[in-house]
Amino acid sequence: MKIVVGVRMRYQDSVVKSAEYLRQALPLMTRQRAALHPLSYAIWYEHVSGHNPDLSREVQVLTERGQTLDEFDTRSLYTRHIDSKPALDEQVARRLSEGLAQVLGDMSDSALEAGSASERFGDSLDIWVQQLGAAASSMPLRELLAGTREMREHMSRLRQRLDRSQQEIASLRKEVQQARGEALIDALTGLANRRAFDRSLQQVLSSDEAGTPTGPCLILSDIDHFKRINDTHGHALGDEVLRQVAHRLKSVAHSHHLAARVGGEEFAVLMPSAGLHEAMMLAEQMREQIAAQDLSSAGFDGGKVTISLGVTQLGATESGQDFMKRADRALYAAKHEGRNRVSVLAAPLPPEPGRRLAA
Repeated sequence: MKIVVGVRMRYQDSVVKSAEYLRQALPLMTRQRAALHPLSYAIWYEHVSGHNPDLSREVQVLTERGQTLDEFDTRSLYTRHIDSKPALDEQVARRLSEGLAQVLGDMSDSALEAGSASERFGDSLDIWVQQLGAAASSMPLRELLAGTREMREHMSRLRQRLDRSQQEIASLRKEVQQARGEALIDALTGLANRRAFDRSLQQVLSSDEAGTPTGPCLILSDIDHFKRINDTHGHALGDEVLRQVAHRLKSVAHSHHLAARVGGEEFAVLMPSAGLHEAMMLAEQMREQIAAQDLSSAGFDGGKVTISLGVTQLGATESGQDFMKRADRALYAAKHEGRNRVSVLAAPLPPEPGRRLAA
């Protein structure tokens, strides 16, 4: 397969060197808020390879205080330091990503096919040498036999190179998949992180059930008096509390729900298809599970931790921002009413057809 892309060729690095740069670039890419696309890869490839000192200097300035690059930063860096033309649009970027994946697949298939062919040819040479060995007394036959032995050695070396190439391709694919997965996982708790939650939220907003009585529901929860836990017992115990709460939430949530850590001690459970009563019952089950948990073995005085939860459902034609704000108001109400409880805030009903809203 041949892919022609309308961008100039910039790099002359060997396959081994470019693979090493890819391994260095992937961890840096996954820490950013920008998606893993060709523009992002180009920036971090040139940064780790040292090909673009001006780009590296600006990247260091932008990230020296822990700042992460979003889509705007990424496109701006690409336009100024890599391509004088406008940055690639999303469709072109997607085609490049798909093309890269196809090239890797074709390389792997070709390696397997060529390797099998070389093995079959080697077996044929063995039979040929055995058949000609007894009659190999004349100079032409001796030269022919010597040539076939040399060809077989070349084929053996080619097979070894193909095997190594196939292993490298498989390794790179695995690392890319792992990096993508890690970019969506909260390292402390093992739950989905805020990036994964935002992506899933966008998906459910565009689903057919969005805004219906069985449309998405959201549970926001917050550990009660978590600052006091950190101040009194230290951050190590605070981290253990976060892990234990996350484990309980994930164990109660169903397989088609998304449990995520969306803030310091704030968690969310996104239910793509559920009624409001079902969401409320699940939130109550989560509250009970956390309240029943004993953390005294971890060094927590009293051993009990509680959470407050806010529950809501997406309204018709409602934005994700409004959805989140109402869930947050429900959570605040649970806190205000005494903590360790569930508060439910239903979506506003749409106006009836033909009825004018009051001014």
